[in-house]
Amino acid sequence: MLNSILESHALFYAIALLTGIGAIWLLMVNAFYDRTIRDMGRMDAPKSKWIKDFIKTYQMKTIKNEKIQNAEAFIHTQLIKGKSFGVFVYRLKRWSGYCGLASIVLMGIGLYGTYIHAYGEAVRYQYLMAGALSALVLLLLRPFLCFGQKEDMILDGLTDYIENRNIPAENRSIASAKAEVVSEKKEDRDSLAAQVTEGIRQTAASSSKFSQFLTPEEEDIMREVIKEYLT
Repeated sequence: MLNSILESHALFYAIALLTGIGAIWLLMVNAFYDRTIRDMGRMDAPKSKWIKDFIKTYQMKTIKNEKIQNAEAFIHTQLIKGKSFGVFVYRLKRWSGYCGLASIVLMGIGLYGTYIHAYGEAVRYQYLMAGALSALVLLLLRPFLCFGQKEDMILDGLTDYIENRNIPAENRSIASAKAEVVSEKKEDRDSLAAQVTEGIRQTAASSSKFSQFLTPEEEDIMREVIKEYLT
């Protein structure tokens, strides 16, 4: 049976088929990355379902006041849910790896058959080249499509989105705290200025020499000068 398989070149066809299927799955992963990167430039109106779900999940955590301690871990968790044409991205990457391994196995079967049935060296080299080439293509297709760089772009972009996104509740509390501090400082300054002005006025009033010096307009001017000095 093995000999008939070798004679029909079925193993070569199977290796070629596995290589093609694995390449298609990697192209589907690449399509997911490209859609995600495009949508990162329009986070207010994304088109891909995964980005919409990501934003929705992030907003739900914001509403519930659940602080994201590790943005990178959160993004990786959401990436696991990413799909391309209805299939999880991590599964597509895994299956493409399985295709490469299956090609190596078929290559081994072919080499074994050539030794059992005394085929020539040329046939052995053909099986060796077919299996190695299949695995190499599926292995090199990932860096050729820049999977690593695209994953980094997605990670960096979404991390920046999370870290720089304005959270209304936090902004309001911070703004309120700042306003209270500024208000307290202003009240203290006005109060101190009024006390100093009153003290000067009383002193001037008690002295006949300066009793006519402080008119209401002059008191206002003096109060403003004291405020400037206290600022």
